[in-house]
Amino acid sequence: MLESLALTPILDQFNEQFVETGHIRGLRGTGAAVLATFSVIVGGLAPWVFAPALFRNEMRVLLIILMSTDVIVGLLILPA
Repeated sequence: MLESLALTPILDQFNEQFVETGHIRGLRGTGAAVLATFSVIVGGLAPWVFAPALFRNEMRVLLIILMSTDVIVGLLILPA
């Protein structure tokens, strides 16, 4: 029914612009919170990477790698 209206291209263009600006605004707010949380947690884990306990050292390095991957996926891939 809407395809027969002459307003359909205008509505499509408005919808695209609305989604793009909403996407950018969402990434600015949520992205800043995700990066702040990531930096606080990794900042707490980073000094312990150089600890003499080998198992704990390796687990903290793996946790930092896992969290880095989660941040990249959360900010770049999921919003698409």
